[in-house]
Amino acid sequence: MLFDIVDTLDLGGEVLNSSKYTVALIGAGHRGKNIYGNFIKKHCSDINITAVAEPNLYKRKAFAKEHNIPYERQYKNYEQLFEQGKIADALLITTMDHDHYHPTIKGLEIGYKILLEKPIAPNFDEFQKLVDKTRENRDSILIAHVLRYTPFYKQLKETLNKSEIGDIKAINHTENVGYYHFVHSYVRGNWRNESVSAPLALAKSSHDFDLLTWLLNNKKCKTVFAQGKQNYFIKDNHPYNAGKHCNRCEAENNCPYSAKHIYLSKNLPWPKEVVKTMPPLYQRKLGVKFTDLGKCVYLLDNTMPEVITANLNYQDNIQVNFTLNGLSKEMTRVTKIYGTKGEIRADFAQNKIQLLPFRKKEENIEPPYKQGAHGGGDLGLMEHFESYLKEEYEKDTSTLEASIESHIVGFAVEQSRRTNKITSVDDFRTNL
Repeated sequence: MLFDIVDTLDLGGEVLNSSKYTVALIGAGHRGKNIYGNFIKKHCSDINITAVAEPNLYKRKAFAKEHNIPYERQYKNYEQLFEQGKIADALLITTMDHDHYHPTIKGLEIGYKILLEKPIAPNFDEFQKLVDKTRENRDSILIAHVLRYTPFYKQLKETLNKSEIGDIKAINHTENVGYYHFVHSYVRGNWRNESVSAPLALAKSSHDFDLLTWLLNNKKCKTVFAQGKQNYFIKDNHPYNAGKHCNRCEAENNCPYSAKHIYLSKNLPWPKEVVKTMPPLYQRKLGVKFTDLGKCVYLLDNTMPEVITANLNYQDNIQVNFTLNGLSKEMTRVTKIYGTKGEIRADFAQNKIQLLPFRKKEENIEPPYKQGAHGGGDLGLMEHFESYLKEEYEKDTSTLEASIESHIVGFAVEQSRRTNKITSVDDFRTNL
């Protein structure tokens, strides 16, 4: 995919640097290489990445060069890495969804601490087994639910905890994916099809279900009713004058989903922090010309619904209306929280929180800004990972145990969406 294209090939690093804590990376894609690996290299003097497992030769060599990893610590797959026994203090597992289960299970058996990308697993059976295994090794896994670590949502939680809006009765939470991001990841990209990805409610929205659980101080979701199906990015909607590829298409000039518009235009629709991580223009042109990045969005093998809505009934009869919208102009999350004494409106992209009590003075809150993707959440997660290795971390964080609720809600949403019936979350919870 686009963010994984590299133009360097090197035989690897030279020597291992000395450090207090060592880490092995499994999966040297965009998040493993550019987010986690880059942060450790630039900001963590006590941590050194000493091994990498990655099947793609170019990614493996590029990552090894950046971190001075010698040839004998560069592995084609995680099986080769595990054959060496325990060679580091911790694992970073940033593989695709269907490759989360096996390396995590093996890593736990060997005795690694683990930072695992969300979702924990793409299906409930693997999820259940991972939960059981992790409970034998308590507090041994962190899940990359980065929204907990953003200044924005920390501020929102702090504002809620002051109880100035009284008891929470309802929440409207909308996840606007952004049309350009949706077609990049969920139509053309690595998460387009459930044969290679978890269902969308988990692959994308486990972030949101984790956030809701955290903001509600771990109240449990009781029932779910969800709707949504794939009905726009399908062959039937292919324009009559459109081609199979954006480079050879008469309808391209008027198509917002054109790869030329999304990746190559002068005014790219992506947020600035994402544009900064994109490969150079010539690499993007090659990607559009020779990969699925340039194929027509109506002619791919994607299966993900463009919109999901869900009514979530939490303890104390708190009603949450959740919407995942893949056809939005902006990439943001908007949360409106209604209490017995006021309301709160929060816009993640705008970095604005409005506190609107019914009889007190209204207040506009602007949380502190932090650089990096996910509103600084990626950097916040990595700062926490460092304290996690040092065993200095706070307990109110995204351990696997704390992430169970978000995932069973995601599984329940997906079941309800498919069956068009109200689903009991307790039916999943009682199996854990």
